[in-house]
Amino acid sequence: GNNSGIGINLNGNNGINITNLKLTNYTYGLSVLNSNSSVLSNIQSTNNTYGIFINQSNNNKIYDSTFANNSASNIFVTNDGYTNNSLINVSVDINTINVTGTATVFKKWYATVNVTFGSGYPLGNANVTGYFNTTREVDHSIISNSEGIARLELSELKKNASGVYYLTPHNVTVFFNSSSGYSANSTTFNISVTNNTYINLSLSLNCTAPYNDMRITQNTVLCPGTWTIPDTGSVGVVRIMGNYSLTCDSTILRGNSRNYAIYLEGASISG
Repeated sequence: GNNSGIGINLNGNNGINITNLKLTNYTYGLSVLNSNSSVLSNIQSTNNTYGIFINQSNNNKIYDSTFANNSASNIFVTNDGYTNNSLINVSVDINTINVTGTATVFKKWYATVNVTFGSGYPLGNANVTGYFNTTREVDHSIISNSEGIARLELSELKKNASGVYYLTPHNVTVFFNSSSGYSANSTTFNISVTNNTYINLSLSLNCTAPYNDMRITQNTVLCPGTWTIPDTGSVGVVRIMGNYSLTCDSTILRGNSRNYAIYLEGASISG
């Protein structure tokens, strides 16, 4: 810009997504007025009068961004009704965030949780929850993906017109409940110290990981997940050797388009 005007102006717009943007030399790098539930990511707003000015706007999230060297305020938030807006993995000096009226700004970081079981197998569909350690109130909850990864957004602090209030430490708990049984694990940490952090949590499940030429000679539960196991012996990856129960706990067997996944040997099927 030319040291005047507005770079990006959201006025009465809801649910807007803006990404990969550099703003410099404006009065307002971004102006957000009466706009809710928008997502701004990878924004660099520098050398403006205001990096971003948020007024009468609620539930907007700013990710992976930088606000620096803006002369009046890097981030200015105001309103006359209660609103919450969040900064997730945002590089900004907390002292250059100005909040007036009854607005609140949350500063958050990523807690990436790697959920495994057994010998380090990834566990999908596990419930991963971050709690405020002192109150046990839920901060963020999510389900792990097929690679066992869940990325929480956890609040380090909130800032309003009265001051800065730290919300750490956190407890992160993982639990999984299925035909493989119930298992849980947890850890506690201070995200003010770690900022973005990576956590490994392992669970104990009552199941058996499938392998090639696996012989079922008792009632068995196959572990959850996707298992790439070619049938190299042409007799089935899993061979059921009698009238035994084989329970698959969201188990996926992936071969090489040849031979057998499950081979029944002297077994009967009912139901």
